[in-house]
Amino acid sequence: GQLSNQEIYTFYATHPVDVFALVSESEGLSVATMEAQSFGIPLIATDVGGMSEIVNDRTGRLLPAQPTTKDIADALVFISDHTSIEELRDNSREYWEKNFNAVANYDAFVKELLSTMIK
Repeated sequence: GQLSNQEIYTFYATHPVDVFALVSESEGLSVATMEAQSFGIPLIATDVGGMSEIVNDRTGRLLPAQPTTKDIADALVFISDHTSIEELRDNSREYWEKNFNAVANYDAFVKELLSTMIK
């Protein structure tokens, strides 16, 4: 069923989640994927739309646009066999923090605008 953002955040904060998988045939840059990544959840997603901007070998596994069941299974094995799942979790969270944290991005954007206006 449908859950509010707060219910999702509470779930992520109180339950261990091993992987977030999105095998959509068309996608922009999924906000749900960013939300999962903000909690350090490794990602599996299809290479459609902007998903390659957020999913890579440091944050999880990017699948072909039309993955086979073997592609999906191999991605799950990659996550589960990763030498350090905590490292993968840390990488996922760090990548989100650096590239998709709205508060940091808004602040940097405003500073950049102001610096161009002052010159």
